[in-house]
Amino acid sequence: MMRKFEDILTQCIEDIKADRADIEDCLTRYPSLRERLEPLLKIALAIRESPDVKPSPHFKLKTRVKLMEQIHEKQAVTKWPWSRHNNPIRQMLQRSRFSMARIAIVIVLTFSALVGSTVYAAQDSLPGDVLYPVKLVTEQVIMMLRGDDVGRAERALSFANRRVTEIEALAEEGRLQDLIMDVEKYGDALNITLTRIESGGGKGLATRDITALVAETTAEHLSVLNNVYNMVPEEAKAAMTTAMEKAQMAHEWAAKRLEQMGP
Repeated sequence: MMRKFEDILTQCIEDIKADRADIEDCLTRYPSLRERLEPLLKIALAIRESPDVKPSPHFKLKTRVKLMEQIHEKQAVTKWPWSRHNNPIRQMLQRSRFSMARIAIVIVLTFSALVGSTVYAAQDSLPGDVLYPVKLVTEQVIMMLRGDDVGRAERALSFANRRVTEIEALAEEGRLQDLIMDVEKYGDALNITLTRIESGGGKGLATRDITALVAETTAEHLSVLNNVYNMVPEEAKAAMTTAMEKAQMAHEWAAKRLEQMGP
C-alpha cells in the first residue's frame, strides 16, 4: 500500500508540474487519500515556488545521485553528533527515521529537475539564508508522514538537534538576530518531542528508548549551548540562557520519566 501511495503522489506531482491538473483535480481523483495527499501536495507546490537558484548541471547530477544512494543504503545517514557511538537505541530510532523520510525524498526527487536541487542544497542553510524556508518545509513534510507518537517524537528531536547546530554556526558567524529567532524554534521542537512522548502513553520499550535518548541528547545540547553562551556578546546571552533553560527542562523531564518507569 505504501508503494502505491508513493506512486500516486509522484503522479499527482508530475501532473501538477506539467499543468495537466491542479491539487483539487488530484484529490477528486483519489478521494479516499484526500487527507494524506492534500498536505503533501501543498508542500510540494511550496517547494516548487521556492527561491530561484541555478546550480551547475554537475552539482544537480551529483546531488541527485547522492539522494538515490541514500534511499538504497542499508542504514540511515545521520549527522547527529552522538551517532558515532554504537548504541542500539540510536540505531533503532535511526532506522525508523530513515523509513519515515521516504515520501519526502519522493517529493525531492520529483522536483529536483525543476528547482535545481534546491531542497537538497537547503539542508545546510541557516536561518536568514534564502533557502532556509525550504529546509523548514521539508521538515514539515517529514513530520506529516504517518507513524506512531514515538516515531514523531524522534523526528522532532532530530529537528531540535538541527537547531542547536544552527545556533552554534550562527554564533560563529556573529548573526545574533538570526540566532535569537532560532532559539524559539529549538524550544518548539523540544515541546513537540515531549508532547508526542506524553501522547504515547508512557509505556513500552520504545517509549523508554526515546525518553532515554531525550535525556542523553539534551545533555549534549546543554554542553554545546553553554559553549555558545560563552562565545556570544552580551546582547545574545539572554537568548542563550533561554535555550539552556529549555534544554535543562527537557533533560530533567526525561530523567524523571525514566526514574518513574523503573529498570
